[in-house]
Amino acid sequence: MLIPWTKIRSWDCMACGDCCKYFTINIKYEDWVKIINKHGTWAISPGVREFYIKRRPDGRCVFQHNLIGKWVCELQDVKPGICKRWPFRIYRKPRRGKGKDAIFQYRNENFYVYLESFCKGIQYGYPSTKFVKQVIPEFIEIYLGNLKNQVNSTSKIFNYLLHPQIPQVMPRRIL
Repeated sequence: MLIPWTKIRSWDCMACGDCCKYFTINIKYEDWVKIINKHGTWAISPGVREFYIKRRPDGRCVFQHNLIGKWVCELQDVKPGICKRWPFRIYRKPRRGKGKDAIFQYRNENFYVYLESFCKGIQYGYPSTKFVKQVIPEFIEIYLGNLKNQVNSTSKIFNYLLHPQIPQVMPRRIL
């Protein structure tokens, strides 16, 4: 079920992996090209109008792996747009008569922003400042094709793996 963004306090990816287990991952031609150039054709099935990422016997995407109890994606550098935007659904026109609750003005344009209620990372309530000023705009930029690097639109574990924080050690004075 789609929930308008105005009903959401915040969202953070929990790296639970359910999105890659319970939903079909249909990808566009340009995403297919990126994936096969890096990984070959073994993991992609052709469809009538699009391509699909294959699943393992347990239902999970073949590129999904368990890392210390969290599910991580092997496709970070060639991740399909549909995956980058999960659980957000962004449209130019409202869906299901909930336009006034879903309208989001960004750079003098109107977008209709919803989230899939299935996602465990959703916190319901009055939208937080970070959600409105950082998270939603990042998802819109991804939707528009203007953004490759994800910060607020992916699990914090991915940011840590890509940019590990090395603790600062203060030198000690020897007396």
